[in-house]
Amino acid sequence: MNKLIIVGAGGHGRCCLDIAREKYDEIIFLDDGLAGQTVNDCKVVGKISDMKTLFPEYLDIFIAVGNNTFRK
Repeated sequence: MNKLIIVGAGGHGRCCLDIAREKYDEIIFLDDGLAGQTVNDCKVVGKISDMKTLFPEYLDIFIAVGNNTFRK
């Protein structure tokens, strides 16, 4: 089963979700401001700092934070 974490559940993350659905069976989000919510049928399971707790179950990660400075 292919699993993906998308970091950032805002507009850019949601666009990336649409593309990622073609390849991944399970997709979750990490987002500091939306933790605990659901975005387009995908759970926002926690904050960005929770990423290390999801390894090694989730090996593929896509950074979809819209803020250029923060993303860098």
